[in-house]
Amino acid sequence: MDELINNIKSSTDVLPSLTKLGDELRDESNRDKITQDLPTLIPHFNTFLHQKELILQTLRVMVNILAKNDTNRDFMTDDTNPSVNSFWSIIKNELEFDDDVAKFVYIMFSQFIYETEHKERYMKYLHSIKIQEKLYTSITDESFEDIGEFLYQLLSTNEITDNDKSFLKDLVDLNNDINEDDIGSIYVDLLELNSPQNIIFEKILTKIVPCESSLVKRKLMCAASELADDDSLTVAIDTISNTSDGYVFAASAIVIGNGISDRNSYEKVLKLADEQLGVMELVKLYFNNKITDVVQLQSIHLWINLINKEIAEEIVSRYDDDLKKFAKIIGDNGQYFPEIKDLFKKFYVKLIKLTPLPIDLVEYVKKSLFDE
Repeated sequence: MDELINNIKSSTDVLPSLTKLGDELRDESNRDKITQDLPTLIPHFNTFLHQKELILQTLRVMVNILAKNDTNRDFMTDDTNPSVNSFWSIIKNELEFDDDVAKFVYIMFSQFIYETEHKERYMKYLHSIKIQEKLYTSITDESFEDIGEFLYQLLSTNEITDNDKSFLKDLVDLNNDINEDDIGSIYVDLLELNSPQNIIFEKILTKIVPCESSLVKRKLMCAASELADDDSLTVAIDTISNTSDGYVFAASAIVIGNGISDRNSYEKVLKLADEQLGVMELVKLYFNNKITDVVQLQSIHLWINLINKEIAEEIVSRYDDDLKKFAKIIGDNGQYFPEIKDLFKKFYVKLIKLTPLPIDLVEYVKKSLFDE
């Protein structure tokens, strides 16, 4: 390996030497050995990044230098080192990202988030030099899979800038494949870094229906309800009467419930629901809706906040069997979703305070939810 390093430093047989050095650095022990040469190698790498025929092999060498080695990662995030700062400046401001270059760059950045004890430090440095702004311009529907997790770690670790906010807002329009659990989950995690905006809420709802992953649909449901704003209330009431998707329905129900925080907002939501749909029609839609996933039952939050004596009497008189069905679903899954079980306990307590319940329903609910 010493001969290869000397060739690179003396600009002798550079391309084959870079290729062989990249191979040698697949051995973890060689990554430790090269650390002492980094101060003199990096200036050469900076030069090579301006030579088209050397770019890919230079990036490949850097990928392997950084892999599973915090000492080398520490060196490459030292903001007092001019050569290191120049390296990242070239990546950000001068390097043209064709598909092959982008792939190596994405892999290189991913080395900073795996098997490291210093991830936060690395994310702070890379965000401080605004490296993400270069990545934003290179992301496509297809390439998101390669860089999405790095971007999530970078943005979730740091204070979001205006440019970050713009990227996150536009991300909802990406047509990437979210049917695979891991990639879809990372995509939703990034979306959740947005501030609440109705336009994002509406666009997330459109992504739920075609999504084939139940895990990602669950996460999209939660993200939609968290990213709704005041303007989303009327959209949610309209959506709840038109959708056949249980996750879209549940997200909309949660948004309606979230619109209630005090007596004034309660009266506002009740009036709006009655005018747009009819409160009893909302009750009917909720209990006739086909619940297919225990997570959708987070939407009982709607009735915890909206229920009154009239609504309680309607629910008990017409939807006794549905109440039992929900209690059974929660009872069967409560150990995995204790927060949803607690929501249902709260709902049933409010229900029984507002209207008498049939004894068989009381016993069923008690057995399903309250008996440990």
